Amino acid sequence: MTGPSQLVSSAKQAAVPFSGKSRFNYNEGAGFYPCRSRQRASGHRYRRFETAAEALRFAIEEFPSSLLRGSVLEVDEARYDGAQMQALYDGDAYPLTRRT
Repeated sequence: MTGPSQLVSSAKQAAVPFSGKSRFNYNEGAGFYPCRSRQRASGHRYRRFETAAEALRFAIEEFPSSLLRGSVLEVDEARYDGAQMQALYDGDAYPLTRRT
């Protein structure tokens, strides 16, 4: 049986190596998994988004930054950690208007 700590560990190990120059489809559907260790206390749960761009906007602009570390964005079976989400959001290819 898989325990909660093993699931978090698996998500971290499955994170895709990311360079800001990699192709990323911002229009693909995405799932956002908040940090499991603080999930219950924060009241945040898994959310599904129609596009990865919307998921990134939520993660960076609305989700508490203190909880971003340990959270995972899943897009087309690839997983991205908090630092990778920030890089995708900051990238030139990000299609939505950023909050200023």
